[in-house]
Amino acid sequence: MSSLYFWSCVVVLGLVTMYTRSFFATIGANLKISPTVLNLIRYAPTGALIAIVIPELIFEKDITTNLYQFSWHSAQIFASITTIVTYYFSKSMLLSTSLGMVVLTIINHSAINPLLLFN
Repeated sequence: MSSLYFWSCVVVLGLVTMYTRSFFATIGANLKISPTVLNLIRYAPTGALIAIVIPELIFEKDITTNLYQFSWHSAQIFASITTIVTYYFSKSMLLSTSLGMVVLTIINHSAINPLLLFN
């Protein structure tokens, strides 16, 4: 790959990114969006966050096959349950995040098997 090709790709992709991100700022005043679409767009960030977070919580990478497998006993699930319960009772984001990270660290760096908690 030549240097000219690389930098032309960087510039073109930068322009495409700039155009797509500024679309509603430049054309948005003239574009009328229905209230139904505006109501549906409100849920896009939550849906994107769920699509990113949930697979990280419930899938573990198998070291023998290098594939991801579904697992209910991963450390991430226990840490997230701890975080949710702590936030529900304390309403403190700092406390719940800190406690969730402590639980995740303890489970990851110890001989504790989360599956043994339910046996």
